[in-house]
Amino acid sequence: MLHGTLTVVTRIRPSKVEALESLLKEVDQRIRQGQPHPFEQVDGLYFGRWGILSPGPDGERLLALGMDFSTEDGRYRKRLNEFLTRFVDALAEHRREPGAQAFDAIYRTCVGYPAKGLRKPTRVREFLQAHSVHFTARHVDFAYRVETATGMRRLLALSEAVEHHLNTSSNQLEELVRDGPDGLERVQHELHERIQEDRSVQPDPEWHQRWDHARRSAARATLLYPALRYLVAVPTVGLFMGIGWLEKKVRGALRRRASTAEGPAARRAAAMPRYVREPQGQVQNPMIHVAMLEPGVGNRIALWMTLRSVNLRLRRYVAGLSHIRVIHCARWVILKTKRRGKGALFRPRTRRLLFFTNYDGSWESYIDSFIDDAEVRSFLVSIWKDTEDFPARAKGRPFLEPFKAWIHQKQVPTRVWYSAHFHRPEGRVEPAINDLHHVLQLRGLLARDSLSAPEPEETLRSFLSRGVFSPGPELMRAREWLSYILTRRAPREPGRRLTQWRDHVAKRAITRLRTPTRPAAAAALPPATPASRAAAAPGRHPGARASWLQGHGRRLLPAAEDRGPQPSPDVAAGDTP
Repeated sequence: MLHGTLTVVTRIRPSKVEALESLLKEVDQRIRQGQPHPFEQVDGLYFGRWGILSPGPDGERLLALGMDFSTEDGRYRKRLNEFLTRFVDALAEHRREPGAQAFDAIYRTCVGYPAKGLRKPTRVREFLQAHSVHFTARHVDFAYRVETATGMRRLLALSEAVEHHLNTSSNQLEELVRDGPDGLERVQHELHERIQEDRSVQPDPEWHQRWDHARRSAARATLLYPALRYLVAVPTVGLFMGIGWLEKKVRGALRRRASTAEGPAARRAAAMPRYVREPQGQVQNPMIHVAMLEPGVGNRIALWMTLRSVNLRLRRYVAGLSHIRVIHCARWVILKTKRRGKGALFRPRTRRLLFFTNYDGSWESYIDSFIDDAEVRSFLVSIWKDTEDFPARAKGRPFLEPFKAWIHQKQVPTRVWYSAHFHRPEGRVEPAINDLHHVLQLRGLLARDSLSAPEPEETLRSFLSRGVFSPGPELMRAREWLSYILTRRAPREPGRRLTQWRDHVAKRAITRLRTPTRPAAAAALPPATPASRAAAAPGRHPGARASWLQGHGRRLLPAAEDRGPQPSPDVAAGDTP
């Protein structure tokens, strides 16, 4: 299984802009009141959102649709066509329902939409495909490369069932743990037999294939990234950045000679109004950010090469993004607007850099996590440094607050948002990234026939004593990715893995309806050294209760807000691509 990304950008009719804004507001209010979402019937869709981009120099208003979905193996265009067919057919099948009618009404305000709408699904699919824009770089968390949205719901239910069994069978588990040195294996067998009826943990060759495919893709990226960065990206980006610097000097000389009223002061006067942030959810939240690119061929080529290098870099991660474990999916899209009207040949094209993301926690903690991680901060600065009004870097000058103000200014409202965790007919769940990694590791542990290796035994011990699996490295170890590379064509025996699975989850903080008691089986295990307890950050899980492992010093601070040693607020130089 592969993760797919679709971005559709369409022109809004000038006379229909206000009507579209009112319609999207009405649709969003209906969804918040509990009415069906237009996308809830689409299988394999993780996230979706609509946003209206602010007008550029040409004055056009654009409607942007961004979706993240799961699909089968194949090249990008094949995956895109397969999902578009599934997406449009699902809407056409329910075209008499309010959700599909709202989709038709939204796109009737755009230029070129078929007059008959979803009654002609083939034309609607061709319209969406003609206005789709390829992503330039993206980050997809490892959980979305392995499991579908429906599978994630099953695994979350499995996690609840396991914890309920641990709480209700504490006496039996305590006896198993104390009955000899193989007590942990007996506990694993007991859980394995107890949960075996659940379809989520039954032997599934396709699940193992998806897991191996995702790990193998990360292994290839780990192998290729150093060569691409140091042999291709760094020299190419340096060359075209030099060309861009010369272009800026030439444009500056021409502007000084020409008597024009437009300058930095005029640009600030015509700047867009400050964006009013929409209400945030308890866990998952969307964001759309749009920045205008500065003119210049050299800088554009350098930006494209930087984004392609970043795209390969992000594919290496198997647990979060560096030390940031709050991002579900994110993408960068370079959007070019065609020149229209009289004198279009002599006007420069409008180019925007779109950034779509779905993240956990509050907006403040999300942005702080970018600044606090020097590695992530460096490549974000290299991406956005050639956009309009980006805060200049200078030694001794603070960067955090100007960077937040710039993001806030360039952010556009998410008019309608869809999450498979929130808006499916089965009900609402609120898993964070840490929760998804937890259930993936739990599923792999329960599917094992035995604990013959020391690593699974230590994993089960960690789960029983602390309730979470030990956080693993964000990147694959050298031995593991080399094993995937060298054995990619080796025949695979039934029930045999190519490599040992590595711990790749972080501590979780999932909302519970009640506070269960700690099972007595955990008391028989060697106690872990309690860590200092940090206060829970407000805004992440308001009113959330602790899990059954509260007595083991589990920290409740979300991963994005547990930043450890604070680095310097100044931007670090280097690591441009």
